[in-house]
Amino acid sequence: MVPTPTALPGWDFRQFSLESGELKNDDDSIESYVIWRDGVRNFRIHAEFEVPYSSRVGDWNFGFMFRSPISYELSYVVVTQDSEYIHSLWRDGVEAVEAIDRGAERNLDTTRRLTIPHFHTVDRGRVRNLDTALRATNTMTLTVIEDRGWLFVNSEFVGELDVSGSYIDGQLSIVSGVFYDTKVLGLSTKFSDVSAQEFGILSEPHSGDLVKNSAFIAGYSAGVDVSVGYARASFEVDRDVINWRVGITFRQRGGEDYLVFYVDDSRYWRVVRATVSSDGWETLTDGYSDLVDRHHPIENELEVFFIDTSAMVYVNGEKLGTASIGSVMGSGDLRVAYAVSTSSDDHALGRFKDFAVWGSPHYN
Repeated sequence: MVPTPTALPGWDFRQFSLESGELKNDDDSIESYVIWRDGVRNFRIHAEFEVPYSSRVGDWNFGFMFRSPISYELSYVVVTQDSEYIHSLWRDGVEAVEAIDRGAERNLDTTRRLTIPHFHTVDRGRVRNLDTALRATNTMTLTVIEDRGWLFVNSEFVGELDVSGSYIDGQLSIVSGVFYDTKVLGLSTKFSDVSAQEFGILSEPHSGDLVKNSAFIAGYSAGVDVSVGYARASFEVDRDVINWRVGITFRQRGGEDYLVFYVDDSRYWRVVRATVSSDGWETLTDGYSDLVDRHHPIENELEVFFIDTSAMVYVNGEKLGTASIGSVMGSGDLRVAYAVSTSSDDHALGRFKDFAVWGSPHYN
């Protein structure tokens, strides 16, 4: 039985915008502009940075600090003059809590203690589209939801961050000079076009049945409208069902085009653009993956994160790929979906569990 969709009441997510500012290199400490001092866990932040000086003059870096609740703990991601992004943790010899449970409902008992040395690099990679010329400008966009982060530079996806080692929440800041001897005293890093949105759970986790009848797709709506967000759900399929598909639709706006991420019984996955007015589906990206479970009992967890023109899709905790979704922009609803054909019965049953949506209802 499918429950009634319930969007969480009393949304009060913060927003921030700033036209311009600068980080002055007055001493050897990290330069920062604090956006929110009190705890924020899930968020999206965007800023444009100006290259402060030539790499012949000295090293530089700029980016964001996040989930940093106390002065002796820093979690940050920056880009450098060497066209790299670096995501690191810094702790002043204190023990930290590492989350083990990655579920929607975090259980604080499922943690363990560990000690991380100063400047523990978690993620690192190349940024091929970074303009390092003097006074060149580059945009950075970071979205963090639960245990993952997604970094974009100049509107291109450059890397996924593992933020599971960070504390539950903390301040959010714009930073430069986070490594020793990576700034020139007396100079400054200018930034502009700053915006930030706090994210939260928009729809409580729901579970229910999806029964395939005369309609091609059985679905259940989260009942929320977002343009940038993240959704997760687990699916079970009856053992006597063949040719099944389970998925998540997003940016669904009634009679207009929308997007679907699904996996099927042949272990193929696809992100498609669906058109309500026709039967044709345009495949945006697809592939085959052994990660798709088809052993009884059949159970698969699907996740999709979508921001602007990109979507990242996951099955059973592992990333499958990135899709370009610029053909369907704007806000829309999210749904779980189930489509099957069986050899004997048109009333085949599928189940979904813990379907939840993160995002900001104010970001459009």
